[in-house]
Amino acid sequence: MTEATTMDKQVALARLTAFAGRWTGRTTLWMEPGTPPQEGDFTLTAEPAAEGEAVLVRYEGKHGDETAVGLAILGFDGDHDKAHLTWVDSFHTPKGPMVLTGALRDGVVFDVTGTWYWEGKPFGWRIEARMPDADTLDWRMFVQMGEESPATACTFKRA
Repeated sequence: MTEATTMDKQVALARLTAFAGRWTGRTTLWMEPGTPPQEGDFTLTAEPAAEGEAVLVRYEGKHGDETAVGLAILGFDGDHDKAHLTWVDSFHTPKGPMVLTGALRDGVVFDVTGTWYWEGKPFGWRIEARMPDADTLDWRMFVQMGEESPATACTFKRA
């Protein structure tokens, strides 16, 4: 496991903007255990926003026949050494935005968790992004219902 990293806010924001640009990739979505995953092509764009205080992420694509369009605002709270991501999309968050937080860790761009509700029951949701090199962005989402399991996975390449 990678260790949490304490850092200056400007260093953290520079790290978060490392994936600025346009990306394309094929996403895998796991809906339920025992059912085959769905796949689809996605595009993602990320750009600095609010005069460098945040990163605005927009994406769109399909999981099988279902369209997903979403956006996230990613920032860093230097006073509390936390990354924050507010996320909403047409497929995963139909009841409204989810707010996720987490510490920046070595080896990841960001790794944040939040709580979501399904049929009135809370469960955890985790989003992690890694850049193994300057032209590859691994974007992963996990559901945490007891044990953590994959929800979506996409390896994007710079477009």
